[in-house]
Amino acid sequence: MTEVLSDSKYLSPEAIFQRTSSEPDIFGTAIRQRTCSNASQLQYNRARERSRASFTNGERSRSPSPVGTSNGSDSEGQMVVDGSTLNESFNSEDFTFRDRAPTSPSREEVKAQAFERLQEELKKAQEELKLKDEECEKLSRVRNQLESELEELTASLFQEAHAMVRAANVKRAAAEKRFKEANNKVEVLQAEVSALKQLVLTSTSSQSHSRGMGWRRHSSEHLSPCPDCNSYDCDAAVTMRLDGTCLRGPQNGNNSPSDESEVDVILFREFLQWMDERSVSHDQPFLARIYKEDVGPCLDFPNKELALAVHSAIENNTLMMETFSGKPVFRKCALTGTSRFCLHRVKLSEKGEWYNLSRNSRVRIVAVCDFYTYVRYIQQGLVKADVTEIYWEVMRLRSEMALARLGMEGAVKVQRGSGHS
Repeated sequence: MTEVLSDSKYLSPEAIFQRTSSEPDIFGTAIRQRTCSNASQLQYNRARERSRASFTNGERSRSPSPVGTSNGSDSEGQMVVDGSTLNESFNSEDFTFRDRAPTSPSREEVKAQAFERLQEELKKAQEELKLKDEECEKLSRVRNQLESELEELTASLFQEAHAMVRAANVKRAAAEKRFKEANNKVEVLQAEVSALKQLVLTSTSSQSHSRGMGWRRHSSEHLSPCPDCNSYDCDAAVTMRLDGTCLRGPQNGNNSPSDESEVDVILFREFLQWMDERSVSHDQPFLARIYKEDVGPCLDFPNKELALAVHSAIENNTLMMETFSGKPVFRKCALTGTSRFCLHRVKLSEKGEWYNLSRNSRVRIVAVCDFYTYVRYIQQGLVKADVTEIYWEVMRLRSEMALARLGMEGAVKVQRGSGHS
């Protein structure tokens, strides 16, 4: 049996297969032994020598034969026989040796083994790659999810910021609006205070005048005739003595007319009826007369549509008027259609547009606003004066509307520069 190659553990199967029998063992100390065919020839030679040696020893131990030829032939035959036996024994030993000797792998087997090993490595690499792909896909999904959440968070933050800015702007606009309205109310209240002061002064003078005239108080007596003169006109323009007796009695029926102011009887009765009703309807006779004779002509402008809108805004108490800041500018009046120095502008409602006003248009509108303001005070019970005093104040406001309509601005003392009707 041959020895295992000393360099087989350092070489791959292909390298072992490719080496020739004459290549030296560079890893060992001796020359590489022969392959199986050389080893069997050596074995054959050694067995033959052993057979010869045993045959020689046997001849020597035997006695010599008398017949040399026969002995020689027998010996030779014996040798032949021994030779054949030797050959047979060698052949059987040789076959046994060949069966026991290991055979080197072929090229196809080496390639098959290498292919299988590479397939296994490829399969492992594919499995690892698949795992890495799954991990990468998982990480990609996580990244996409984080990006989407970040975008949603950014969008929500921007929306909240815009909402906060919008709310702040709305609050600021509302605060500015309230501030402006408060300023307007302050101006209106200041104007009303001035008007009330003037009203108090006027009421005081009227009261002193009424004491000299001796008017009767508002009661149910105005529907009955005067007991002194038996006349219904005594309620209107008849003067009385300080003791309350009528100067138009029978004894004084032929006296001259008095120089004192007289009141229209029909108008005064309508006024008393309105004081009982405290209504602002156009169907009320007293107010209907004033609307027709004073308010309507005072607000009669070339721009009919805008004039009606101004009248409606005054009645609804929504008209706003303000003064232009800065130097006066030559503008076109919205009511008259003429170009004048417009120092004021008017707005019919909070969300309406502004209209430029000339001086005459403003004076006429302010006169109407004063009348409506006083009527509202009477309706709300804020005026605590006598009936006759209220009547004369209403007549004074009517005269202001007439003067404003005639363009006599100097006779009309407007108490406020701008305000709410």
